[in-house]
Amino acid sequence: MKLVSFLPSATEILYELGVGDDVLAVTHECNYPVEAKAKPRVIHSSFDPQKMSSQEIDKRVIELVSSGQDIYILDEQVLKKANPDLIVAQGICEVCSPYTREIDKAVSLLGGRPEVLVLDPKNLDDILQYYHRRRKGRQERKSQRLCTKTGKKNFSYQRHIQDFKTKGNVYRVA
Repeated sequence: MKLVSFLPSATEILYELGVGDDVLAVTHECNYPVEAKAKPRVIHSSFDPQKMSSQEIDKRVIELVSSGQDIYILDEQVLKKANPDLIVAQGICEVCSPYTREIDKAVSLLGGRPEVLVLDPKNLDDILQYYHRRRKGRQERKSQRLCTKTGKKNFSYQRHIQDFKTKGNVYRVA
């Protein structure tokens, strides 16, 4: 299956599930795992956030959203060359990563053919359960291991957060 990711966290999960070779294009923000850095960039920012402070980025995003301009630019040539069967995106936040406008444009450019998987999890369990349900065979076993491993880490983080709330200690997630 040919995949395109519009979401850095989805890219990471796809690699963790062992389908990284099927990922043909990613966003400008996909930098993990290292292999994702070598993939063509199907999404770019409409401005260069590397040269801006957080306050300047926030101001620019507000200006773009208020005026109806694009925050993200879809690279049509990269998308057409990838010709994905599935685009993985998010449906929670229009400024965090490509959203409805970019998804609709991508599907239109490809003649309505690709399936779109829009993730809008409310918590880590939603993410893990979704991916586990979608995997079959070898990927299903890999998914189960990932869910178990991540679930244990999440439980550990929750325990430390509770300790912080009751004891006031600082906790660093590495």
